[in-house]
Amino acid sequence: MKIRFYLILPVLWLVQICLVFVGSSGCHDPETANSIPSTSAKQIRKLIKRLSSSQSKEIQNAIQDLREIGDPVIPALIQALSNDNVRLRAHAAKALPVIGIGAHEAVPALIQALGDSHAEVRQQAAFSLGLIGALTTVQQSGAVYPSAEETVVALIATLQDQDLNVRSNAASALGMLGEVAESAVPALIQVLNAPEARFRADAVAALGLIGTPVKLVISTLTQALDDKNQDVRQCARFHLERIGTFDALQAVKESQ
Repeated sequence: MKIRFYLILPVLWLVQICLVFVGSSGCHDPETANSIPSTSAKQIRKLIKRLSSSQSKEIQNAIQDLREIGDPVIPALIQALSNDNVRLRAHAAKALPVIGIGAHEAVPALIQALGDSHAEVRQQAAFSLGLIGALTTVQQSGAVYPSAEETVVALIATLQDQDLNVRSNAASALGMLGEVAESAVPALIQVLNAPEARFRADAVAALGLIGTPVKLVISTLTQALDDKNQDVRQCARFHLERIGTFDALQAVKESQ
């Protein structure tokens, strides 16, 4: 069975977070952190300004440079979320989760960015909220995601956004939060009535990643096996197999 890449993207993002972000500049031990050369506010501002570029390579390089500096860039990135430049706001939102666990300080500003007048910014803010939430759950330091409840509530509301990309990213972000987003399950189930197959597939993936309450999730994913869209059916099958309980696997077997 061929699974389309975007259907399992949230799972791959979580794996990437575990492999790349743990141990990043946002969670260095004190000795390592002290070895990082100090960066002036002027240098940080110059790096932030590069985020307004229209060149993807320039954006990637700027984000990498910001990541190497670490937590000291977070206040400037938060401030950039209210800049007049749309690209700068969107790319600042994109950069924040890459900095590391310290980016949880930006959660209130990212929640506010979900109300930005430009869909590009809302789309990235939603996805970054999911990444930051996932990042804080894979740290070995025992850190707790301090704004999880507020994030879940905001993302649930964003499932009603007028832009499809924003809605889909909100669903994906809820999935990245995992069990923390259990209260979003009823709203995600409602999404399965949406006319857009992509949105339904993202909701199915989110339900599979949240995984609880397990009986309700399995029941909902089982119903999604009968969706009229092949991508949605494949996504439901993938997550039922990933859950791997007897009931989940039985549902997959009976659908074949």
